[in-house]
Amino acid sequence: MLRRRGTWIEGGVLLTVLGLLRAPSLIEPPWSADEGTYANIGRSLDLGGVLYRTVWDNKPPGVYWLAAAVTAPGASVLRVRIALLVLVAAGTALVWVAGRRLGSARVGLVAALLFAVLASVPNFDGNQLNAEIPGAVFALAGMTVLVLRFPTGRIRAVGGGALLGAALLFKATFAADVLAGLAVPALVAVAAGRRPGRAELVPTVLIGAGALAAVGLALIPIALQGALPAFVDVIVHQDTRYAQWAQLTGPRGGEPAGFDLTPGLLVQVLGITRLIAVLAAGAVVAVVLARRRLLAAAVVAWWLGCDLAACMADARGFTHYAQQLEAALSLAAALAAAALWRRRRPAWRVLAAAALMAVWPVMIGALFLPRAEAALAQGHRLPPLFLEGSSGRQDLGYYARAGRLVLGRIGLDAYRAAFAGSQYPADTARAQVLRRHSRPGRPVFVWGWTSSWVYALADRRPASRFIWMNSAYHLYHGAERLLLADLESTPPEVLLAEQPLTPELRSLLVGRGYARISDPMGECWLAPGAPGRPDA
Repeated sequence: MLRRRGTWIEGGVLLTVLGLLRAPSLIEPPWSADEGTYANIGRSLDLGGVLYRTVWDNKPPGVYWLAAAVTAPGASVLRVRIALLVLVAAGTALVWVAGRRLGSARVGLVAALLFAVLASVPNFDGNQLNAEIPGAVFALAGMTVLVLRFPTGRIRAVGGGALLGAALLFKATFAADVLAGLAVPALVAVAAGRRPGRAELVPTVLIGAGALAAVGLALIPIALQGALPAFVDVIVHQDTRYAQWAQLTGPRGGEPAGFDLTPGLLVQVLGITRLIAVLAAGAVVAVVLARRRLLAAAVVAWWLGCDLAACMADARGFTHYAQQLEAALSLAAALAAAALWRRRRPAWRVLAAAALMAVWPVMIGALFLPRAEAALAQGHRLPPLFLEGSSGRQDLGYYARAGRLVLGRIGLDAYRAAFAGSQYPADTARAQVLRRHSRPGRPVFVWGWTSSWVYALADRRPASRFIWMNSAYHLYHGAERLLLADLESTPPEVLLAEQPLTPELRSLLVGRGYARISDPMGECWLAPGAPGRPDA
């Protein structure tokens, strides 16, 4: 009875912490570019678009399918943030369960609290729906299934592998978590004092088979829609080009000058060496711990090494990259702190507290080191240590504003004004322009690359596969030619120009009888019969 009561208390503590950390995100306006891209594509799929054919981006399908499910009743910023809340809550619960299994009830609670904080605070983009968060939840679920009982049974091996494979549908870097799962049976053998053999081969194969089955099932609807070649192009070429561009421009930022994106030999060597070194270090630590019969610590150490390597795969350094390693890092810190705390001496207990606080600099270091290496290799100055506000100073302002809103010291408009910038509130105004000059079900287009949420908010599908003319567009060979071909075959009822038109596009619009009107949001070109035309 006491144990059950303690579990309920722990659950209540976790729910309270999550509620406090995540409540401000529920009232944020639509300002995030990546989140808006997913919402645009998801809503376009709801309106009849075909992924990778009529709507396109350079990621696997998982995050777009998730967005389509969230926006199926209609685009809603609040619904997206609620979905994010559910995902983080699920991840927190899974870390809690895994921590209790690998360590103790105390380890589970501490690890879950760490994860709840890291996955929620805005300086690691916890208030935005990025591909890493749902992918990490599936990976975490897979690893939790594999460690619930040692040795891993056949059914759990297939199920855990399938969940790890599902994580791959959100981002290719989750191959690292599949690698982590495949090593669990071997580590069990080493911890039992024997060499891995045939007995470990069966569950390892089943884990891999489960992962392949999950990916294979996902490819079926893509193939049935005739989008499989385009999907393969995304995985083999487009995402790879993005990673190469990140190696070249990460320390400096900005857009690539051309399409010669092959990194120099030194940059390539550094990148490969970094991944090998991190994986090798994780493997050595894991084997040493397993030989000392510390199986739980060994599994988590290898898992953390794999996710660190994935987080450090390129030099772009976006803070949401670190979300992939939050679960393994939280479990590793909690296990280390528990082991140090048991030594009872004050000095060891100070080290236990330091182990918990170390999660922050580890995440920052994982983002900083690749950028620093790429900068030095290309003769540039070192980038700032704290990337994209990862120092945490903005956390204080973020939660202080929410507190002032709750206390009635500022209104909702004043609270949302703090998010004004690259996308908000301009996207809302652009969406109103598109709705005003188009009819439901008719395609529209925004010529530019500053909009993000605009199609979802307008509840219109884009007339081109390129829903956002961002870096993925610029890195696509022949992107402008394909875009113009899309606009010619699927003429938008209204085209809003955020940037100057090319001569080819202007000629296309004039030749088709579009009328140009002025709007504060940019040039507005209306097709014949569109609402609001001067000659209507």
